[in-house]
Amino acid sequence: MSYDTVYNVLYSNIYLLIITCVFSAAVCVLAIVAMWLLFEKAGEGGWKAIIPIYNLYTLFKLAWNEKTFWEVFICAVCMSIIYAVLVNFGYNIGDFVIFLWVCNCLLGIWILIDIIVLCTQIAFAYGRGWGFAIGMVFLTLIFICILAFGKSKYVGNPSEENTKIKIPSK
Repeated sequence: MSYDTVYNVLYSNIYLLIITCVFSAAVCVLAIVAMWLLFEKAGEGGWKAIIPIYNLYTLFKLAWNEKTFWEVFICAVCMSIIYAVLVNFGYNIGDFVIFLWVCNCLLGIWILIDIIVLCTQIAFAYGRGWGFAIGMVFLTLIFICILAFGKSKYVGNPSEENTKIKIPSK
């Protein structure tokens, strides 16, 4: 392979990398602005959307409960520790590797279920029904933008007993 061919391949990939970075940055800015507006509609400070873990805590507080946030957070930390052990020492611990992989998968499934329920709770907290909740599960950013930029109003935490929200039956 000649020098010119390598040079052309590298520069064609650099342009693709730049386009990908610009697109990713635009999506991140859109997500932050949407979360900012979502928090302000709920009476929280919009600045909470900028802080990485605290924004998730605020979402759990608005739509579900703080206890579940801590469960998800601890599961994520445990998954990271298990993965680090597997990557660094997996070849030395024999059959215990299978147990660690199973634990990691189960923790991941638990987090996935909690995030799905959180998406449905967010939809209910902003007065939307089951159809919107399903949309939130599969196209989260698009539906958060619909909540943030649309006419939706925060009606309360659907998991609190003193709330006047009626979760739609169908």
